[in-house]
Amino acid sequence: MGIFNSKFFLFAFKNYYAGGHLGSRGVRFKSGFMKTFPIPPITETNQPLVRQVEKLVDEIIVTKTATPDADVISLENEIDRVVYSL
Repeated sequence: MGIFNSKFFLFAFKNYYAGGHLGSRGVRFKSGFMKTFPIPPITETNQPLVRQVEKLVDEIIVTKTATPDADVISLENEIDRVVYSL
């Protein structure tokens, strides 16, 4: 989920995989296009990065469950940084 919610995914999907734009800001997320998006497999080499993304996603879920209006931008930015390094 961290990858699918990253800025990198939105940029790459919007520009190379989406099945058309919805207005000036929307993107069509069809399952057929999402299935072809190249998500790197989990390997021994990238396992530490995967764990970082999982930990950050868990932190966001816990924070937003406790305080729905909480600012989690710093956690989201960290996910973006880790996803980009994948």
